[in-house]
Amino acid sequence: WALHYEPKSCAKMCYSQNGYCPILGKQLSKKRGNVYYDIKTSVIPDMDGKQISFFDKSEEVMISKGNRFFEKPCSIDICEAFVKANGVGEISYWYEINHSFERFINPTWKFEILNVRAEQKESRDLIQDLQDIKDGIQIYHASDSEKTVKEQKRENRQKAKEKRIVAMEKRILEIGYGNMEPFEQNKACNLLDWDRIDELEAIREENLKNKQEEPVQLSLFDM
Repeated sequence: WALHYEPKSCAKMCYSQNGYCPILGKQLSKKRGNVYYDIKTSVIPDMDGKQISFFDKSEEVMISKGNRFFEKPCSIDICEAFVKANGVGEISYWYEINHSFERFINPTWKFEILNVRAEQKESRDLIQDLQDIKDGIQIYHASDSEKTVKEQKRENRQKAKEKRIVAMEKRILEIGYGNMEPFEQNKACNLLDWDRIDELEAIREENLKNKQEEPVQLSLFDM
């Protein structure tokens, strides 16, 4: 028989009792972290359908920094064990599988996994970032991209909610809250507070009253 230790599996499901790892032979640290790594990619752009030259010096280089390997944080001991157990090779294998289409689109595309480390939170080397930018390398931080995506999703949810509020207010002004079906009333209560519903009902009553008091214009054909 043979023992194969796979820290990646431990990060996803660790059932060790009382935090004790029989493989590492010690209590796992309660400090939680993740495995972070940088990805350096380069490609020679295919400009206007011209033939790509592997000897062309005008390649575009980009480094994406602070990428997380595990979906969720886990014991920092497991993170460190993963890094020691060929973490670079494991991440490279995963990245190659999930980005093989890049090389299919442009055969000059290549990548390199850099700076694999176990940390409790992402650290940044600003001096290195400035040097990379000076060298003409495009720098991105994964956490910044995630924040942008989260903010965009939040804005989209807010805009969608505002549209639902406008539609609900229009509905109340048209037929009144009391004339709505129960499910519509529930939606109205979820979107609006009672003060706003009462205000809309008052506006509707005022509109109906003004409409009833409008003078009726008679034509010669009605006489």
